[in-house]
Amino acid sequence: MKVNLAVFRDELPGWALRGGLCALYSFFLAHLVGFNQPAEIAGMAMGVVVWVLLFAAGCAWLLQGGSAGWMSAVRALEVAVVIKFILMLVGFPLVFLLGRGIAPGLANTLGYIINLDMALGMAAIWLVGQIAQTDIEKLDSFGWTALATFVEGALMAVVICLLALAVLGWWRWRAPSVLKQKISPARISD
Repeated sequence: MKVNLAVFRDELPGWALRGGLCALYSFFLAHLVGFNQPAEIAGMAMGVVVWVLLFAAGCAWLLQGGSAGWMSAVRALEVAVVIKFILMLVGFPLVFLLGRGIAPGLANTLGYIINLDMALGMAAIWLVGQIAQTDIEKLDSFGWTALATFVEGALMAVVICLLALAVLGWWRWRAPSVLKQKISPARISD
């Protein structure tokens, strides 16, 4: 089945915004570890653009059938990206505050759990280093940086899909029961 270009055009701005916002922190972390040459920045931008296009095309493909189930899946993906963005916003200040002498060991542990970008970015760089059979420091080109960004995007796509499944599960099972509890008449006790 082909992707409807009109639906793709409708999806693209939202995914560009979500993808760009989520990628900002990865760009910041990459800059801190030395990925700041023009070719590296272009490689990171290329990797993000590819994933934005893939998510927009995938959602457009799901939406063109008009099924309520697929519409919910697309909405869950959008919510999952927002959750990921909130984790990023909360994670950086929390790790920074904990790392200022209060509990540096805890800060390191929380840093890898909360800051998915950091952990997945390091995993992507390691994986690409293994593919290139070279040290991380030598991955300072457009191609290797674009590949590392694409790999990080693939790892993040898995996390986002898992978050989307959790959101769908919440909507399907938990949210209706919570709502039912809030609007049910009070029980009469003996």
